Amino acid sequence: MNTLSMLFVTALAVSPSTATTSTPAPAASTKSKKYKYAYSWKTETKMSTPRSDASATPTTANTILIAGGCVGKQVKTDWGYGCDVVTASAEIFDPKTSTFTATTTDMPSKRYRHTSAHVDGAVYVLGGTNLDYPEPMIATVDMYDVATSTWSTLSPSSDLPFATSDPTSFVIGTKIYYTGGYNTTDYSASMRSWVLDTQALSSGWKEIASAPTERGDAIGVSIDGVGYVFGGFTHTNGFASPVGTLESYSPEKEEWTSLKTMPTARGDKAGAVLHSRFHVIGGETKNKDGKSVPIKDVEVYDPMEKTWQDEGVIPSERFRFMAAAVDNIIYIFGGQKLLVGKQDAADSYYPVSDEVEAFVEDRLAITGVDKKASAGSSLLVTAFAATVATVVAATMMC
Repeated sequence: MNTLSMLFVTALAVSPSTATTSTPAPAASTKSKKYKYAYSWKTETKMSTPRSDASATPTTANTILIAGGCVGKQVKTDWGYGCDVVTASAEIFDPKTSTFTATTTDMPSKRYRHTSAHVDGAVYVLGGTNLDYPEPMIATVDMYDVATSTWSTLSPSSDLPFATSDPTSFVIGTKIYYTGGYNTTDYSASMRSWVLDTQALSSGWKEIASAPTERGDAIGVSIDGVGYVFGGFTHTNGFASPVGTLESYSPEKEEWTSLKTMPTARGDKAGAVLHSRFHVIGGETKNKDGKSVPIKDVEVYDPMEKTWQDEGVIPSERFRFMAAAVDNIIYIFGGQKLLVGKQDAADSYYPVSDEVEAFVEDRLAITGVDKKASAGSSLLVTAFAATVATVVAATMMC
């Protein structure tokens, strides 16, 4: 999508026939050495099924697959708060029409707190757990074929050799990298890491160097052939506070590198890549009473400049939501709302959300920046329309 199209997406509300009408928040901006980034939020159509702890995966069809998750409530148990209904259902979100459509069949396995990865028209759903007892770590890999909208389970040779709940993953080329998560027998966080070549599935997973940090509830992304893992929680501090470390993995060097720590440590957040930078959106932290509370900040890491930047806050209060990027927009789906009732009361619970919001970000070369970008989305359209022809080539999405 080019700059002119994106400016109009920023300025206009979603069509009332397909989505909840909303006025986008006024645009704000940040800048790096080479570019200025204008960003704003808008509200989208609500999900067909409220859910948290699911996966959101962009596909080759420029749609987003939402799979599995908690579709009940996070209720009080004898060990804390946990989901009371886990689903195998999945749906496709089409950003062009702001509509949700159920996949032809459900996933083969009910699961939540899993990760997912898209490679060459297939979405692979990995790890996670469900409500069986004792709490399992799901080793089988379910695969969604985007072209046929059907699910299947890979052969046992592709089962995860070290399955965990709350893992993360990223893709480089045809290979899926899987790292971290929890062993549900004692909730110790893992640093072990694995790789699966989707062009050689029968060869199974191969263990690679372990990540520097033991963690679950992290997020993984890849940019220009490098994987990045950030945030999460760990047993090493008794889950008292989230992890702020950021680490990268180079498949060429076969090694991990510790990078600049996140400004705001967080777990159970969402992350996605726009304009060769990754965006850390919202998340969970603990207050002084040990209660899980949402973080609203959006922070962005630029691997080229090795810097973090603030890009405002999300409009709603929630965490454990899912995020995926299509074109110049990151969509966040569902999640867990604020606690209802008194902390640790038998009837207290966290409701699950059906909200969908979109973070719109435009990138412009510094020489083409309009100084009034912060005045609002409509001003962005007016200011940039006259010069868009000269900058469009430089601002196309890669």
